[in-house]
Amino acid sequence: MEILKKKKGFTLIELMIVLAIVAILAVVLVPKSQIFKNNSKSAGVTTNVNTVRAYLETKVTNNGGVSTYLNRWDLLNQLNGAFSTGNTASQLFNPFTNNKGEGQTKAYEVIDKSSSAGASAKDVPSSEGSVKNDTGITFPNTNKKGEVIIVVYKNGYGIFGIDGGGSATQAFIVQ
Repeated sequence: MEILKKKKGFTLIELMIVLAIVAILAVVLVPKSQIFKNNSKSAGVTTNVNTVRAYLETKVTNNGGVSTYLNRWDLLNQLNGAFSTGNTASQLFNPFTNNKGEGQTKAYEVIDKSSSAGASAKDVPSSEGSVKNDTGITFPNTNKKGEVIIVVYKNGYGIFGIDGGGSATQAFIVQ
């Protein structure tokens, strides 16, 4: 009498079921990963805005007001010294381009609405929404995504960021 031994392993049907489940999960999860990636980069923009805001608030407090700190070029020099040089941990990076510093597709841009701009000097607006309008930037603007925009007024600063969709984040006023 011959004894049949039970074979160990998976049947073809079991393997096909597992592959089908893995394929379904891949189809569902891979597109979502890009959404999570963009959301985290947009959160990085908000972090950069809050970092610059805290920096400016500290400078205003330490200098006894904004009047001694409003020139665009002085501000750029201070920001470049604080966020563009030194060790990587203290640098401000655009989360979408990985660029640092000021200018086109960089981490931040300074727009001058103070008396040094040559035009009539503007006071800090009463609402955060007006800060966005003063820049002359049309939204959505994907060319500037990831940037922190700093508007220099004759008596304060306006700060906001541009998220992954090119829309402006919440604006802050520092006086």
